[in-house]
Amino acid sequence: MACGAMGESGLWSDDAIERQLSHIESNNIRAAYIHTSVVLIGRLK
Repeated sequence: MACGAMGESGLWSDDAIERQLSHIESNNIRAAYIHTSVVLIGRLK
């Protein structure tokens, strides 16, 4: 319910919503790219 409302609002990207709700990505390739981007952002800080 919350995921749908946040997605429909257009304020957040689908990736940000999924990460916040700790959903597991079923597409392994997409999951790898999401993980890599999160790690790189963390390393930049």
